[in-house]
Amino acid sequence: MQRTLAGPFRSEELGNDRWRLIGAGAPRPTILLYGANLQRPLEPSCTAVSLDWSGEEVLVTLQFPDRVQSFRAQSASIQEPQNALYERLPLASFDARAQRFWRRVFLLARLPGGAALLRALARRRR
Repeated sequence: MQRTLAGPFRSEELGNDRWRLIGAGAPRPTILLYGANLQRPLEPSCTAVSLDWSGEEVLVTLQFPDRVQSFRAQSASIQEPQNALYERLPLASFDARAQRFWRRVFLLARLPGGAALLRALARRRR
């Protein structure tokens, strides 16, 4: 499995051969590297990061405008925020009447004895 992420990246050393590579562009991916033998922090001119999980270790390739640098890591994971993750899901939405009803229910629940009143009303409705 291979993955290439474009955009400028900066690095943070987390200690114990662990590194975090943070993308500067949207959606701002984060790559966590474990057991990486990266010698020094990334230069700001890093334009892309490629990860290849085909072997025992992960092959990490850093692309710069003038060169390519590769090194190995024991493992790597990518965290990518998905801004439009829930847009396609048919999530429930409430109209004004339903919103007013639930606001009242939660208001009653916060009052002293309100939870008992709501239980009594719910029992009566069954």
